[in-house]
Amino acid sequence: MISINKIARVILIGTMMLVSCGPIRNSDNPDEPFYEGHYAEDVPVPGKTIKIVTWNLSFAENLEPAIDALTNVDELKGTDILLLQEMDEVGVELLAQELGYNYVYYPATMHRRHNKNFGNAVLTKWEITDHEKIVLPKSGSGSKHTRNAVMAIVKIADQEVTAYSAHFETFWIMQPRNNRQVAYLTNRFDNGDEFVLVGGDFNSLTKGSIAYLEQIFGQAGLQRLSKKTGYTFEYLGAKLTLDHIFASGSEEFESGVWRGSDASDHYPIWSKIRLQSSRQ
Repeated sequence: MISINKIARVILIGTMMLVSCGPIRNSDNPDEPFYEGHYAEDVPVPGKTIKIVTWNLSFAENLEPAIDALTNVDELKGTDILLLQEMDEVGVELLAQELGYNYVYYPATMHRRHNKNFGNAVLTKWEITDHEKIVLPKSGSGSKHTRNAVMAIVKIADQEVTAYSAHFETFWIMQPRNNRQVAYLTNRFDNGDEFVLVGGDFNSLTKGSIAYLEQIFGQAGLQRLSKKTGYTFEYLGAKLTLDHIFASGSEEFESGVWRGSDASDHYPIWSKIRLQSSRQ
Protein backbone atom coordinates (compact mmCIF):
# COMPACT_ATOMS: atom_id res chain seq x y z
CA MET A 1 0.00 0.00 0.00
CA ILE A 2 1.35 3.40 -0.94
CA SER A 3 1.49 5.82 1.98
CA ILE A 4 -0.70 8.88 2.32
CA ASN A 5 2.38 11.10 2.53
CA LYS A 6 3.67 9.80 -0.80
CA ILE A 7 0.29 10.45 -2.43
CA ALA A 8 0.31 14.00 -1.10
CA ARG A 9 3.86 14.62 -2.41
CA VAL A 10 2.98 13.31 -5.86
CA ILE A 11 -0.11 15.48 -6.09
CA LEU A 12 1.73 18.50 -4.74
CA ILE A 13 4.40 18.14 -7.43
CA GLY A 14 1.70 17.84 -10.08
CA THR A 15 -0.04 20.94 -8.81
CA MET A 16 3.21 22.91 -8.78
CA MET A 17 3.72 21.95 -12.40
CA LEU A 18 0.22 23.20 -13.25
CA VAL A 19 0.88 26.51 -11.52
CA SER A 20 3.56 27.33 -14.10
CA CYS A 21 1.35 26.59 -17.12
CA GLY A 22 0.14 30.11 -17.81
CA PRO A 23 -1.98 32.99 -16.49
CA ILE A 24 -4.92 32.32 -14.20
CA ARG A 25 -8.37 33.71 -14.99
CA ASN A 26 -10.44 33.44 -11.84
CA SER A 27 -14.13 34.26 -11.50
CA ASP A 28 -14.01 36.15 -8.21
CA ASN A 29 -17.06 38.32 -8.90
CA PRO A 30 -19.81 36.83 -6.70
CA ASP A 31 -22.52 37.91 -9.14
CA GLU A 32 -21.18 36.73 -12.49
CA PRO A 33 -20.80 34.88 -14.65
CA PHE A 34 -23.51 32.37 -13.95
CA TYR A 35 -25.47 29.97 -16.10
CA GLU A 36 -28.96 28.58 -15.59
CA GLY A 37 -31.39 26.36 -17.42
CA HIS A 38 -34.94 25.10 -17.00
CA TYR A 39 -35.55 21.61 -18.35
CA ALA A 40 -37.72 19.96 -15.69
CA GLU A 41 -40.98 19.47 -17.58
CA ASP A 42 -43.29 18.61 -14.71
CA VAL A 43 -43.25 19.39 -11.00
CA PRO A 44 -42.58 16.06 -9.25
CA VAL A 45 -45.12 14.51 -6.93
CA PRO A 46 -43.78 14.92 -3.39
CA GLY A 47 -42.81 11.68 -1.72
CA LYS A 48 -41.90 10.72 1.80
CA THR A 49 -38.19 11.11 1.05
CA ILE A 50 -35.95 13.08 -1.27
CA LYS A 51 -32.81 11.74 -2.94
CA ILE A 52 -29.55 13.70 -3.07
CA VAL A 53 -26.48 12.81 -5.13
CA THR A 54 -23.10 14.55 -5.13
CA TRP A 55 -20.52 13.75 -7.81
CA ASN A 56 -17.20 15.27 -8.84
CA LEU A 57 -17.21 14.60 -12.59
CA SER A 58 -13.51 15.26 -13.20
CA PHE A 59 -13.43 18.24 -15.58
CA ALA A 60 -16.68 17.09 -17.27
CA GLU A 61 -14.66 14.97 -19.67
CA ASN A 62 -16.64 11.71 -19.64
CA LEU A 63 -20.29 12.59 -19.31
CA GLU A 64 -22.04 9.84 -21.28
CA PRO A 65 -21.36 7.16 -18.62
CA ALA A 66 -22.52 9.63 -15.97
CA ILE A 67 -25.77 10.28 -17.84
CA ASP A 68 -26.29 6.55 -18.24
CA ALA A 69 -25.74 5.93 -14.53
CA LEU A 70 -28.02 8.78 -13.46
CA THR A 71 -30.69 7.43 -15.79
CA ASN A 72 -30.52 3.70 -15.09
CA VAL A 73 -28.83 2.94 -11.76
CA ASP A 74 -31.36 2.46 -8.97
CA GLU A 75 -29.24 4.26 -6.39
CA LEU A 76 -28.86 7.34 -8.61
CA LYS A 77 -31.87 7.66 -10.88
CA GLY A 78 -34.74 9.92 -9.92
CA THR A 79 -32.44 12.21 -7.94
CA ASP A 80 -34.23 15.28 -6.55
CA ILE A 81 -31.09 17.38 -5.95
CA LEU A 82 -27.88 16.70 -7.88
CA LEU A 83 -24.69 18.45 -6.74
CA LEU A 84 -21.84 18.48 -9.27
CA GLN A 85 -18.22 19.61 -9.08
CA GLU A 86 -15.45 20.16 -11.66
CA MET A 87 -17.96 21.14 -14.30
CA ASP A 88 -18.03 23.57 -17.21
CA GLU A 89 -21.14 25.26 -18.55
CA VAL A 90 -21.35 22.99 -21.61
CA GLY A 91 -21.33 19.85 -19.50
CA VAL A 92 -23.94 21.12 -17.05
CA GLU A 93 -26.23 22.15 -19.89
CA LEU A 94 -25.87 18.73 -21.52
CA LEU A 95 -26.67 16.86 -18.30
CA ALA A 96 -29.63 19.09 -17.52
CA GLN A 97 -31.13 18.65 -20.98
CA GLU A 98 -30.60 14.90 -21.09
CA LEU A 99 -31.93 14.29 -17.57
CA GLY A 100 -34.63 16.94 -17.41
CA TYR A 101 -33.29 19.20 -14.65
CA ASN A 102 -33.38 22.84 -13.74
CA TYR A 103 -29.92 24.10 -12.83
CA VAL A 104 -27.66 26.92 -11.77
CA TYR A 105 -23.92 26.86 -12.42
CA TYR A 106 -21.14 29.23 -11.35
CA PRO A 107 -17.56 28.79 -12.57
CA ALA A 108 -14.79 29.39 -10.04
CA THR A 109 -11.91 29.72 -12.47
CA MET A 110 -10.70 29.05 -15.98
CA HIS A 111 -8.60 25.98 -15.29
CA ARG A 112 -5.23 26.13 -16.99
CA ARG A 113 -4.87 22.41 -17.54
CA HIS A 114 -7.97 22.22 -19.72
CA ASN A 115 -8.48 25.87 -20.69
CA LYS A 116 -12.17 25.82 -19.80
CA ASN A 117 -14.37 26.82 -16.92
CA PHE A 118 -14.15 24.85 -13.68
CA GLY A 119 -16.88 25.13 -11.07
CA ASN A 120 -19.91 23.74 -9.31
CA ALA A 121 -23.58 23.29 -10.08
CA VAL A 122 -26.89 22.47 -8.41
CA LEU A 123 -29.44 20.59 -10.53
CA THR A 124 -32.96 19.71 -9.43
CA LYS A 125 -36.32 18.48 -10.65
CA TRP A 126 -37.88 21.16 -8.44
CA GLU A 127 -38.02 24.95 -8.67
CA ILE A 128 -34.90 26.99 -7.85
CA THR A 129 -36.17 30.17 -6.22
CA ASP A 130 -32.80 31.84 -5.50
CA HIS A 131 -29.09 31.15 -5.94
CA GLU A 132 -25.68 32.56 -5.03
CA LYS A 133 -21.98 32.01 -5.59
CA ILE A 134 -19.85 31.97 -2.44
CA VAL A 135 -16.22 32.74 -3.28
CA LEU A 136 -14.04 30.86 -0.82
CA PRO A 137 -10.90 32.48 0.61
CA LYS A 138 -7.56 31.47 -0.85
CA SER A 139 -5.91 28.74 1.19
CA GLY A 140 -2.31 29.88 0.92
CA SER A 141 -1.32 26.43 -0.34
CA GLY A 142 0.42 27.71 -3.47
CA SER A 143 -2.50 27.15 -5.81
CA LYS A 144 -3.93 30.43 -7.08
CA HIS A 145 -7.12 28.97 -8.52
CA THR A 146 -10.29 30.23 -6.86
CA ARG A 147 -12.67 27.72 -5.27
CA ASN A 148 -16.34 28.35 -4.65
CA ALA A 149 -19.57 26.94 -3.31
CA VAL A 150 -22.83 27.31 -5.21
CA MET A 151 -25.98 27.84 -3.15
CA ALA A 152 -29.48 27.22 -4.49
CA ILE A 153 -32.78 27.41 -2.65
CA VAL A 154 -34.87 24.51 -3.88
CA LYS A 155 -38.61 24.54 -3.25
CA ILE A 156 -39.89 21.01 -2.66
CA ALA A 157 -43.67 21.14 -2.28
CA ASP A 158 -44.18 23.61 0.57
CA GLN A 159 -40.66 23.25 1.98
CA GLU A 160 -37.45 25.06 1.05
CA VAL A 161 -34.07 23.30 1.04
CA THR A 162 -30.90 25.41 0.96
CA ALA A 163 -28.47 23.28 -1.03
CA TYR A 164 -24.75 23.91 -1.48
CA SER A 165 -22.44 22.27 -4.02
CA ALA A 166 -18.88 22.82 -2.81
CA HIS A 167 -15.33 22.02 -3.85
CA PHE A 168 -12.64 22.80 -1.32
CA GLU A 169 -8.89 23.12 -1.75
CA THR A 170 -6.49 20.25 -2.33
CA PHE A 171 -6.22 17.86 0.55
CA TRP A 172 -2.71 18.35 1.92
CA ILE A 173 -3.94 21.60 3.49
CA MET A 174 -7.15 20.11 4.88
CA GLN A 175 -6.10 20.31 8.54
CA PRO A 176 -7.93 22.26 11.23
CA ARG A 177 -5.19 24.88 11.62
CA ASN A 178 -5.23 25.73 7.90
CA ASN A 179 -8.80 25.10 6.87
CA ARG A 180 -10.34 28.52 6.46
CA GLN A 181 -12.57 27.58 3.55
CA VAL A 182 -14.92 25.20 5.38
CA ALA A 183 -15.20 27.59 8.32
CA TYR A 184 -15.93 30.45 5.93
CA LEU A 185 -18.78 28.51 4.33
CA THR A 186 -20.41 27.43 7.58
CA ASN A 187 -20.22 31.00 8.87
CA ARG A 188 -22.33 32.02 5.87
CA PHE A 189 -25.22 29.74 6.83
CA ASP A 190 -28.47 31.51 7.67
CA ASN A 191 -29.80 30.42 11.05
CA GLY A 192 -33.30 30.85 9.68
CA ASP A 193 -32.84 28.05 7.12
CA GLU A 194 -34.51 24.92 8.47
CA PHE A 195 -33.20 22.46 5.86
CA VAL A 196 -29.55 22.90 4.83
CA LEU A 197 -27.71 20.49 2.59
CA VAL A 198 -24.00 20.57 1.69
CA GLY A 199 -22.40 18.07 -0.66
CA GLY A 200 -19.25 17.95 -2.67
CA ASP A 201 -15.55 17.27 -2.86
CA PHE A 202 -13.99 18.22 0.47
CA ASN A 203 -10.53 16.83 -0.39
CA SER A 204 -10.29 15.32 3.09
CA LEU A 205 -7.26 13.05 3.05
CA THR A 206 -6.91 12.02 6.70
CA LYS A 207 -9.18 10.79 9.46
CA GLY A 208 -8.28 13.95 11.35
CA SER A 209 -9.51 16.20 8.57
CA ILE A 210 -12.79 14.26 8.37
CA ALA A 211 -13.21 14.56 12.13
CA TYR A 212 -12.67 18.30 11.78
CA LEU A 213 -15.38 18.49 9.12
CA GLU A 214 -17.80 16.65 11.38
CA GLN A 215 -16.94 19.00 14.23
CA ILE A 216 -17.37 22.26 12.37
CA PHE A 217 -20.50 21.20 10.49
CA GLY A 218 -21.87 19.74 13.71
CA GLN A 219 -21.46 23.13 15.36
CA ALA A 220 -23.59 24.53 12.53
CA GLY A 221 -26.28 21.88 13.16
CA LEU A 222 -25.44 19.52 10.27
CA GLN A 223 -24.64 15.82 10.45
CA ARG A 224 -22.58 13.79 7.97
CA LEU A 225 -25.11 11.61 6.19
CA SER A 226 -22.33 9.79 4.33
CA LYS A 227 -20.45 8.81 7.49
CA LYS A 228 -20.65 5.05 6.93
CA THR A 229 -20.50 4.91 3.14
CA GLY A 230 -16.75 4.32 2.76
CA TYR A 231 -14.24 5.55 0.21
CA THR A 232 -15.14 7.79 -2.73
CA PHE A 233 -11.80 8.02 -4.57
CA GLU A 234 -8.95 5.66 -5.47
CA TYR A 235 -5.39 6.79 -6.21
CA LEU A 236 -2.21 4.72 -6.46
CA GLY A 237 -3.84 1.88 -4.56
CA ALA A 238 -5.13 4.06 -1.74
CA LYS A 239 -8.85 4.34 -1.06
CA LEU A 240 -9.75 7.81 0.18
CA THR A 241 -12.92 9.46 1.48
CA LEU A 242 -12.80 12.86 -0.18
CA ASP A 243 -16.51 13.46 -0.83
CA HIS A 244 -19.29 13.95 1.71
CA ILE A 245 -22.92 14.94 2.25
CA PHE A 246 -23.94 16.96 5.32
CA ALA A 247 -27.49 18.00 6.18
CA SER A 248 -29.69 19.51 8.85
CA GLY A 249 -33.38 18.93 9.37
CA SER A 250 -33.22 15.20 8.64
CA GLU A 251 -33.58 12.53 11.29
CA GLU A 252 -34.19 9.59 8.97
CA PHE A 253 -31.82 8.82 6.12
CA GLU A 254 -29.88 6.15 4.26
CA SER A 255 -26.75 6.69 2.18
CA GLY A 256 -24.27 4.87 -0.02
CA VAL A 257 -21.50 5.16 -2.60
CA TRP A 258 -21.95 3.72 -6.09
CA ARG A 259 -18.66 2.47 -7.54
CA GLY A 260 -19.85 1.05 -10.86
CA SER A 261 -18.87 3.86 -13.25
CA ASP A 262 -15.69 5.07 -14.95
CA ALA A 263 -17.20 8.51 -15.58
CA SER A 264 -14.80 10.08 -13.06
CA ASP A 265 -11.98 9.36 -10.64
CA HIS A 266 -14.54 10.10 -7.90
CA TYR A 267 -17.53 7.93 -7.07
CA PRO A 268 -20.98 9.44 -6.48
CA ILE A 269 -22.55 9.50 -3.02
CA TRP A 270 -26.32 9.22 -2.68
CA SER A 271 -28.56 9.90 0.28
CA LYS A 272 -32.29 9.47 0.80
CA ILE A 273 -33.61 11.72 3.53
CA ARG A 274 -36.90 12.43 5.20
CA LEU A 275 -37.25 16.12 6.00
CA GLN A 276 -38.31 16.56 9.60
CA SER A 277 -39.91 19.96 10.13
CA SER A 278 -39.70 21.43 13.61
CA ARG A 279 -42.06 24.25 12.76
CA GLN A 280 -45.70 24.15 13.69
